[in-house]
Amino acid sequence: MLAGVRAAADGPDYVEGPINDDLRRLRGIDTTLLRAEELRHEWDGVISLMDGSQPSVLHLHQERAEEHRNTEGWHYSHELGYKGPALVRVGEYLAHRADTERPTQTERARVALTRSTHNTPAVSPASPSVPPASHPPTPDRSR
Repeated sequence: MLAGVRAAADGPDYVEGPINDDLRRLRGIDTTLLRAEELRHEWDGVISLMDGSQPSVLHLHQERAEEHRNTEGWHYSHELGYKGPALVRVGEYLAHRADTERPTQTERARVALTRSTHNTPAVSPASPSVPPASHPPTPDRSR
């Protein structure tokens, strides 16, 4: 949805208009999403490392790791909770533009194929073969 909003929003939308405040709220949302994804991967790594721990210390380490993960996770969750409704409002506002101004993927593919065939040199489908020369060329004499 974020990519669709960015593709449909124009420069003036960011400066003035009914969605400019919401578009400003969206700045950094991809960074927040990326960092949340990294946190999830880090957690998977921590769990893998703890699988080899002694059962007596596993509980203690797991508790501390969960506290750390949850603290960071709540931060990103809060950020997305703040920015998510703005993304929805902007998406709803721009939805009609995406439908009317952007060609469909099929249409884009057709246009690209047409363009590429116009840029390719034409080859006649059944070009007659050229008969071999009746006299072989004479070799050039060197000086």
